[in-house]
Amino acid sequence: MRLVAIESPLRGNVRLNTAYAKLCVLDSIKRGEAPYASHLFYAQRGLLSDLVSAERDRGIEAGLAWGSRADLVAVYVDLGISEGMRRGIQRAKHRHVAVVERRLVERWRDLICPSCVEPRVSSASPCCNPRCLGSSSSGCFHCHHPKYFTGAKDA
Repeated sequence: MRLVAIESPLRGNVRLNTAYAKLCVLDSIKRGEAPYASHLFYAQRGLLSDLVSAERDRGIEAGLAWGSRADLVAVYVDLGISEGMRRGIQRAKHRHVAVVERRLVERWRDLICPSCVEPRVSSASPCCNPRCLGSSSSGCFHCHHPKYFTGAKDA
């Protein structure tokens, strides 16, 4: 299994970007890879704050250190390339780690519930939201809002 460092944006709309990063991790797992998205790990509440410049820099550097051990850096570009992502790309190229550009499915935003801003999963998949009250065939798996359920299987 290849070790893959995931690059996707975090700053800006943090809730949307976090949900997008989770979809990127799931995409990598579905490819048979072992992904690591340092920005999902280090920016968790109680660790480092992306809003504090020194903490953000430490988190980026820690992620880059891990990324130097990766077999591949996957850059997900549906939301553009952030400054942090550029640093990851430059570091990977400097260390001769392969860099690939990826996009999620064309309608990836449909995979994120607009109410709770979490990725949606199919009924056959376990819920990835620790606050989830369970799954439902008639509503979003996370907030249970009926409007946002698709129940679509992966292609």
